[in-house]
Amino acid sequence: VRRPVAPQSARSGTVHGGNQGKVRAIIFSTLHAIEPLWYFFCMKTIDVYSQYFEAECEFMGRILRGALVFLQAISGEGKISYSVNVTFFRHDGPEDFAVNYDALQSETVYEAAGRRSKKREQEIMETFREKADALASKLGAKIIWNRPLRDARFG
Repeated sequence: VRRPVAPQSARSGTVHGGNQGKVRAIIFSTLHAIEPLWYFFCMKTIDVYSQYFEAECEFMGRILRGALVFLQAISGEGKISYSVNVTFFRHDGPEDFAVNYDALQSETVYEAAGRRSKKREQEIMETFREKADALASKLGAKIIWNRPLRDARFG
């Protein structure tokens, strides 16, 4: 009696025939599952500028007396984007900086292929306060620019 012999590729452990499609499906589903993590680790987030100010805001029945304004850059894969962000928080005392990001407004002001540029950041900073005021007005809030709560941070 003669028994069938598997091809050499099957005996050596390589993928052959019907298993090839299953292996490709497993690899694809694994890559698809880790894609958000890959994006997260490949994209670099930089707080170009951030500062806390006194503010006037009523949000969801709460009085919010502090504002965090920041310019954020996100770069990776040959692209760069800048966004102006404003968030308001309670600020009940001189040491209370518990920012919860409930009252947050954000706007992307620049997005293109390229990399971080100090010149571009200076241009964006020239109109930063106007853009931040416009975002604050969407929440019915006001940033009190002449009353900083902390010194500016640049990154």
